[in-house]
Order: sequence, then structure tokens, then C-alpha cells
Amino acid sequence: TPMIQLRDEAALVLAGCHSLVFIEGETTGDPLENAALKSMRWHLSKESGHAIPLLDTEKRKGGEAIILQSGDRISEVEVLTRHHFSSKLQRMSCVIKSVSTGKHFSVLKGSPEAVGALLAKKPAGYDEKAKYLSKEGYRVISLAYKELRSNEEVKSARESRSKCEVDAQFAGFIAFTCRVRKDTAAVLSRLQEGGMSIAMVTGDALLTAIHVA
Repeated sequence: TPMIQLRDEAALVLAGCHSLVFIEGETTGDPLENAALKSMRWHLSKESGHAIPLLDTEKRKGGEAIILQSGDRISEVEVLTRHHFSSKLQRMSCVIKSVSTGKHFSVLKGSPEAVGALLAKKPAGYDEKAKYLSKEGYRVISLAYKELRSNEEVKSARESRSKCEVDAQFAGFIAFTCRVRKDTAAVLSRLQEGGMSIAMVTGDALLTAIHVA
């Protein structure tokens, strides 16, 4: 599904699980997270800093509200707490509030392996699909969420990363292309001709790195 067509729980995770902040008139943070939000036609509000749909322009259609399986429509997301990305844990999570409905959620994203281990129930074909996308050269991120149904659950999730992330529900995979520069092959050939050794250093999944290589 193209990013602009996301309207479900996966969109909720992308709108709420990020490190983006609005400072001095600009959205700052991870460029990949900003690109994902923009691809949904959402952005951070200049007034509140909350994630909201972009308005229509003469050239482009604006963003749309997120519609959950419960039927809830969400058009504004406030991040209450961030459990920041850890390279060791391979994931990050947030506690968010739907300003539209007043409901609270834990949202989580990270490597398929890390997120899969925290799901209340891993869907059939989860591992196979993640491996397939990686073999195709995509950078694969797994998305998950759960509703926090009481003030006690919200408080616990805000205070404890483990409580925030445990027993989440799978929301989907997001796959980013990992394009190689057109002149990469020629540059590598020149380096090898010069007697230099070539090595790849990457934080991506092994299968993605193999595809790029």
C-alpha cells in the first residue's frame, strides 16, 4: 500500500512513534521519520506540535483522518512520552493521545525481530514476509500498537518502557527503498584498481545489505 493511502493502525504508529519536534518554525529530527509523515500528507502543527493532516492545496490533496478498526477517526495525535530509539534494543516506543477521541495508545516500531518478540500474537507469515522484503533490498520496519484503557495503564506505560511495549498488536511493515548512487559501481571499481580493499559498514539488516552489495 502506498504511504499516501495509509489510513489505519499503521498510520497511527507513524503519526505517533517518532522523534520529530517543531522548533523555531521547522520540524527537526530523523529525516526518514519526517519523510514518512509527509508521505501520509501529515505534518507537525506549528501551533501545538501535534501531528495533524496537511490541508489541501491547489496542486496536492491534503491528508485524511486515520480510521481504526474500531471505527474511531483520529485527526490529531499528541506524543506524551517517548522511549527513544536504542540500537541495542532495535526499537523505540511512545505513549500517545488521540486529541480527537481522548483515547491513549502505546505505539512501537523497530526491527522485525525486536518487535516480533513483543507482539501478543505474531501473525502467520510474519517472519517470511520480513525476510522477503529484506531480500528485495528494502529497509523493513515493523509497526505495532495497543490501546491503553485506563489511567493506570497510561501511567505505567509512561513510566516503564517494558510495560509500554509488551503485548502489542501488529500494525504492519513499512518498507523503504535503499537506492544506491548511480556512480557507486564505477567508484568502487576505481578504488579496487588502486589496490584498495572494499568493505561495507551498515546498520541495516543483513539481507538488505547483501542485496545492496
